[in-house]
Amino acid sequence: MTDCPQPDPLQVEKERQFRPGRANYFENVFLTYRMPVLRGKYSLAIESGLTLFEEYRASGAADFDQQHKGSPYYVMGYAAFASHDYPAASLMFDAAVAEDLRLSGGSADTPALRFMRLEDRGQEVLASQIVRDIIQSAEDLIRNYNARADARPITLDELRTWFLSPLISSVDAHKRTLITAFISFIAERKYRSRLIDLVANGSREPFFFISSGDASCLRAS
Repeated sequence: MTDCPQPDPLQVEKERQFRPGRANYFENVFLTYRMPVLRGKYSLAIESGLTLFEEYRASGAADFDQQHKGSPYYVMGYAAFASHDYPAASLMFDAAVAEDLRLSGGSADTPALRFMRLEDRGQEVLASQIVRDIIQSAEDLIRNYNARADARPITLDELRTWFLSPLISSVDAHKRTLITAFISFIAERKYRSRLIDLVANGSREPFFFISSGDASCLRAS
């Protein structure tokens, strides 16, 4: 049995003394949500991250909106994906992107932005495998589309160039909703299709997000 990961005592002491209001607070106080991820307790990681934000706001520190929160949002996004809560995951990753864009502008090259662009550069970060899985699923969908009669062939690179990148850099942040919906659909589609195959005669409520046309692509009717 693998030993349960334990926090670094020096980091524990550092976080105990690191008070709300100090610069880069959320880059220095992270054990509360990262340790549950290392222990495979993903729902606890999300809850702990939310509690950390709520406690910061309740502390009286007036700079919550100015503090960079990219790291906790990114880790919480990973935890939500690992919990199969894909809409929450996309929300968290988008929040991380917003933080990174606010801090570094459109030229930022962070794990959250690479996630949103569906880019895998071989750099091992927390969500690397998730990105690879989504890329594979996106390429499968693209091949399915390209094989249809009268389809205008498209590639994943073209999708990045003409859809993902422009929306990410748009001054209208709400347009990223199209990206998060797209990524959520790709990720959730594969998972839901497995559930359909297992429980063919049960409730269809969890699968209403899939249109009848999409469902026919997932499994034989």
